[in-house]
Amino acid sequence: MNSTHQKIWWSVFLILLLSNCQHRVDGAPQVPCFFIFGDSFSDSGNNNLLVTKAKANFKPYGIDFPQGPTGRFTNGRTIADYLAELLGFDGFIPSFVTATGKDVLQGVNYASGAAGIRNETGQHLGDRITLTRQLINYQLTVAQIATLLGGAAAAAADQLSAYSRSESAVTIISITTSCRICTQQARNLHRNNML
Repeated sequence: MNSTHQKIWWSVFLILLLSNCQHRVDGAPQVPCFFIFGDSFSDSGNNNLLVTKAKANFKPYGIDFPQGPTGRFTNGRTIADYLAELLGFDGFIPSFVTATGKDVLQGVNYASGAAGIRNETGQHLGDRITLTRQLINYQLTVAQIATLLGGAAAAAADQLSAYSRSESAVTIISITTSCRICTQQARNLHRNNML
């Protein structure tokens, strides 16, 4: 696919996504939980404790973020943060490494800078949470939710599966390493106050 087609595809995708989210009303979130998988485009701090060159928990990262540097590979919020806001969540979806207790009931961000679809992606930068490991962490979260809800893991898995089938939950997978077009589109939307 050439560069022009990629730009058109991403523009259409973002417009459709944002137009679908604009119908948010104040009050309860539109979906019960939000799970995020991916790389640095969505990472909200999962790499902070890893031995890796792929870290963003220092300045200038986070200079426009309310809590300062958090591990987001941006000066402010990630696209996942904007989506969570558009979906009606009061706060940010917690990263897997910081989610505790009932935090997981609203969703979890598993994304890790330098991760990719293949397990060897990003290994030259040091440790990272591969997509395979992110999915294993998701299974751990399902078990944790089952415990919190007082039921069997199967019941929680059924509930999360039902969310996925019925559009009642949002799962975003963002593997966009080195995607200049995606980054530029997000910057343009932010610059034009569309995000």
